[in-house]
Amino acid sequence: SRLRLLASPARLAAVRDRLALMPEVFWLDLESRRVLLNDTTVWVAQSGTAGGQATPVYNNGIHGEGQVIGILDTGIDPDMCYFRDAALGLPPTNACNGGTVVNTNQRKVIAVDFLWSTECAGGIASNEWDTQDHGSHVAGSAAGDNLANPITHDTGDGVAPGAKLVIQDCGFQTNNCADCPGIGCPVVDLNPIFQQPYTQGARIHTNSWGDDENNPTGGYTAGSQDADEFMWNHKDFLLLFAAGNSGPGTTTVYSPSTGKNVVSVGATLRGTSAESMASFSSCGPSADGRIKPDITMPGSSIVSANSDNNTGSNNCNTLSLSGTSMASPATAGAAALVRQYFTDGFYPTGAAVGGNAFTPSAALIKAALINSGHDMTSVTDIPSNCQGWGRVLLDNVLYFPGDSRDLAITDDTTGFAQGSSNETRSYNFDVAAGEAFKVTLVWTDYPSTPASSVHLINDLDLEVSGPGGTFKGNVFSAGQSATGGVADRKNNVEQVLLKTPTAGSYTVTVRSFTVPNGPQPFALVVTGNLSGGPAPTTVFSDTFETDLGWTRNASGTDTATAGLWERGDPEATNSSGAKQLGTTVSGTNDLVTGRLAGSSAGVHDLDGGVSSMRSPAIALPTGGTLTLSFSYYLAHANNSSTADYLRVFVVGTTTTTVLEELGANNDDDAVWALRTVDISAYGGQTVRILVEANDSATASLVEAAIDDVAIVHQP
Repeated sequence: SRLRLLASPARLAAVRDRLALMPEVFWLDLESRRVLLNDTTVWVAQSGTAGGQATPVYNNGIHGEGQVIGILDTGIDPDMCYFRDAALGLPPTNACNGGTVVNTNQRKVIAVDFLWSTECAGGIASNEWDTQDHGSHVAGSAAGDNLANPITHDTGDGVAPGAKLVIQDCGFQTNNCADCPGIGCPVVDLNPIFQQPYTQGARIHTNSWGDDENNPTGGYTAGSQDADEFMWNHKDFLLLFAAGNSGPGTTTVYSPSTGKNVVSVGATLRGTSAESMASFSSCGPSADGRIKPDITMPGSSIVSANSDNNTGSNNCNTLSLSGTSMASPATAGAAALVRQYFTDGFYPTGAAVGGNAFTPSAALIKAALINSGHDMTSVTDIPSNCQGWGRVLLDNVLYFPGDSRDLAITDDTTGFAQGSSNETRSYNFDVAAGEAFKVTLVWTDYPSTPASSVHLINDLDLEVSGPGGTFKGNVFSAGQSATGGVADRKNNVEQVLLKTPTAGSYTVTVRSFTVPNGPQPFALVVTGNLSGGPAPTTVFSDTFETDLGWTRNASGTDTATAGLWERGDPEATNSSGAKQLGTTVSGTNDLVTGRLAGSSAGVHDLDGGVSSMRSPAIALPTGGTLTLSFSYYLAHANNSSTADYLRVFVVGTTTTTVLEELGANNDDDAVWALRTVDISAYGGQTVRILVEANDSATASLVEAAIDDVAIVHQP
């Protein structure tokens, strides 16, 4: 637990020394004040300074549709043209740092959460929504969209105009407590702060605040730990933080931007000047030597929404502001575009195919952003203290038809088991000349503590072998990978970059060095001229829109009496939160335990024991890599136990459990998650997928579902 103490300057040293002698005190630190930290950005982020101001991501129909971005800042002016819903009016609110009400029908802002205690009693006045301009400007940079021309780019629109927003208003006051008192006065655990927008549907969350520049910077603080912890426990949730405005000196990045799992964002100049850093942008490394910031985005003289502190004026004003505060939300918008690329099934063909849609991990989105990084010409080569891995340039990573640069990804949500050491996952590529060959590995690491001197816990290694030799992750010289060197023992981001690769066959290897707190998933993003290599093929795919021959109770041993597995259009149920989702991952149908809602959540839920469903026979090819993926959830009330479960097996000459999720005596709401598993060991066999759900004999509310099952073969 954490305790906040206030001591006068005269007594600070004595109080500190006395506390340090107490055996129950683990760590002492100064409490930080939380301080606040678009026009050309939309094309800089998509095609770069040499791209003729093109917007190739927009041109292919990706604007952030279907994505929800959370923003923690000074609030929003919701009647502005960039956010207003002319039909529904002001968005729903949740006051007093509680509640998760949303209205997903709102055009832009689906909820505003007021976190500061002064905004509790008597309702929210019209002049309390954003008194500082900062929050509205940030929101506009991420996802503003002038309702006069929906989606079509206008001055002041954000990077993801099709995305929706959850706004957390942290209040504002200028004193020795915090600019954002809702999260810093007194010191708080940030986990419940992040849980609120997560429950409301946000999977990307941007933060343009950090530690006071008058306090030590670069360190891994309690806030860094909280951010890493939340992402470890919610691996589909990506946190972004402004790096800070104390540059260009080294080790000036604020926390929580010093967290391992978050995306730390530095600022460049705007427009055609974006080959240079903004002079104020904080630089790394972190105090323990990690590469921070991760990436950069324009943050100087950024034009975005300007609050007039009046929710009834319907204003459409803009304002130019500078800071990493402007760079972080723009990057969140870019992250929303990347996420939509995967959730709409653009990978691997470059066109939207429903059967290819999946929910990406936060590590995959972060890896894609970092892989897109453009090495700016007026800054020390990547990876460097100020630009990190470069400026976001999405056309470098997202493949569309006609592109000469290909994309290959692995989102391994199973990863390496706890205790793993020197295990490997290998991937083969035939690389042709003409494009840089870039490989980026990212994993969401187990949280560290402020008391540690080195904060990496689970250590993975990246290695690429090819005609030019063997290259270790993060061993760079003059802006590209060099042979030799030693494995990185600090960062949970590793990259190999060959600007002019020798044509030939390359092997990419991910190796576990040590995994004390597993399992450890990872994401891998590879770009280059990969057309010489064989394309992946889909061996089996079922979105459950048609009957492909699944059999219920194939063994004849099921015992469940109600809520049996069936393919169909699910009806939503709710009991202290969603227990059965009425929405599928794609299409209309899924595989679900009793699709009907009934008069209450417990009417058609799973009851009485085990229910099973078995796939048709699937013939698997030999050689290469076989990857099984599927989306799933297990939801239960607080009357559940570990006797309740959802299990998925691959059944061939042997049987492998590829998923086991157990119940518990707590309330667990339904949220779709993605599972990917390497099943190459079954190559050449005919297999079946077996799904089991169990509700133990005791009365408990249990629901489960499966969707978008696929097996992909990479020769």
